[in-house]
Amino acid sequence: FKTEEIEKKLKELDAILIIKAHPMNIININKLKCSRIHNLSDEEVPDIFPLLRETNILITDYSSVFLDFLLLNRPIIFAPFDIKEFNKKKDAFYYNYDEVTPGPKAKDWIEVFDVIEKELKEDHYSKERKKICKIFHKFQDNKSSERVFEFIKGLGEKQG
Repeated sequence: FKTEEIEKKLKELDAILIIKAHPMNIININKLKCSRIHNLSDEEVPDIFPLLRETNILITDYSSVFLDFLLLNRPIIFAPFDIKEFNKKKDAFYYNYDEVTPGPKAKDWIEVFDVIEKELKEDHYSKERKKICKIFHKFQDNKSSERVFEFIKGLGEKQG
């Protein structure tokens, strides 16, 4: 992660990079003077989901957050830089990583930004994202809360 190079690329793209790492991962970006890179802590943003609505492109490694982001059908860039080491972990993945990750796989940060530029010009993975989204999201009608309410209400009626 070469901060100066990334900051320069972000300026060229007129973009910002928001980093919201898993609580187990510690990234010390905050100590650097970066105007376009923001490392958000759990204290600052305890819930990532409202932030996803404002995100144009998601960059992730192995986080399941991409499954929720699929509902927005916006570009996802996968950054499995250490996939060989990660695969050595017992039960590293529930699914075949390549089969369920609908987007380009970058091998380093330079490639991430190359892919961003390509995806900003033309979204190459929209159909693939929709296909994977259907696998993981049975309902996409914004009525999930209503279904849960009706289910719980039905449980109460059975007991009453």
